[in-house]
Amino acid sequence: AAAALFLEYWAFKYQLLRQSKRPYRQSVDVAYAALRILYMALAGYGFAQEILLTPSLSVDQGAWSSSISLPLLVLPLLLLTMSMRLQRLLCGGFLCSGSESTSTSVDYYAAQRFWAKHQKYHTTNLVYLRGFEMIDAAAKKLRYDPRTGNLPSPE
Repeated sequence: AAAALFLEYWAFKYQLLRQSKRPYRQSVDVAYAALRILYMALAGYGFAQEILLTPSLSVDQGAWSSSISLPLLVLPLLLLTMSMRLQRLLCGGFLCSGSESTSTSVDYYAAQRFWAKHQKYHTTNLVYLRGFEMIDAAAKKLRYDPRTGNLPSPE
């Protein structure tokens, strides 16, 4: 057990300090997948309400329940079949959208100047913070600006 803990510690440390130095760039695919899951869950809710709730209600209440559950079933399925551009147009997303995506055009070292110091990973994570302090104490220089937390560009 001690050997396993030792290996796990060093594997996590290697992963953190060597392979996770810079955050990877995420695309919009994660958000689109989350929207698809939300649409399917809403359609499932409308289907379950129609199948399970309507038979236990009186005629008037069943008609009222169907007037809610059928749109909850049909609209998400309709949104699933539409393109994302049309979905944004129907849901008012055009009010918030910019002209182009900055996920690949903005350099990490330029973008870090817009973040507050407490949002920068290398100034808040204890492994990074203590590790940099120990390395910097030996070298007598800081790798990042202590006032802003900005890393120098690796040029």
